[in-house]
Amino acid sequence: MSRNPEPVHPGDPQHPEHAAYLCALGAATYEAARLAGIAIDLLRVHYGERMFDLVDLSLGQLIGRLDAEAKGRRPIPGLAAFVAELAAARTERNDLMHALPVLHGLHRRTKADLERVVNFYSIDDLNRVRRHFYSVAVRGNQLLYFDGGAAVRAYADTPG
Repeated sequence: MSRNPEPVHPGDPQHPEHAAYLCALGAATYEAARLAGIAIDLLRVHYGERMFDLVDLSLGQLIGRLDAEAKGRRPIPGLAAFVAELAAARTERNDLMHALPVLHGLHRRTKADLERVVNFYSIDDLNRVRRHFYSVAVRGNQLLYFDGGAAVRAYADTPG
């Protein structure tokens, strides 16, 4: 198999736009990290969870805790819908974070679904998931402040 002399995708380290691809990858990765961050903030501020009891949990475990709160006695209005959005974003987040470098960029497959292939070969691929992660994090921030910020202020004023 011969290598194409001109790289086709910005994910290829030889492509002239590879540096821009890496910047887009960094931005998408940052937004992916925000998903766990907002889940932790919601659980800390509105449900009294301790940060260090949460930081080592996977995003899936954080979603499970938020889902339990959404079904509990004191759900934040709209929390169940946010949990569904977060769970959908988790799939794309896992695709990005667990993708492997290949010649053209990043490539993701899983044993669970051998037919499913996800590629992040272009800057547009990365920008698409970054925008999705960003919109979910914004929705989470809206829930964090659903009460006009009263819980956030109370949490900030709590000693220790």
